Amino acid sequence: METRISREIRVFLKRHGMPVLTLAKLSGVHHSILVRVLKGSRDMTSTNADNVRDAMLRYEAMHNAFRQSDGED
Repeated sequence: METRISREIRVFLKRHGMPVLTLAKLSGVHHSILVRVLKGSRDMTSTNADNVRDAMLRYEAMHNAFRQSDGED
């Protein structure tokens, strides 16, 4: 069963070409949890989902700021 958080993770990883292991490190959520969530064999606690979403938002904010500053030179 695909959950909302698994869809969000899948879209994020595809959009940024990021490996699951990198997102795990950025979020502090164990790699095996993310893998099982993406496979649909496990759901995620709200704390872990919050940590993953925060990491994705930080990553996108950092990369958007970099792109904007890069274009201003």
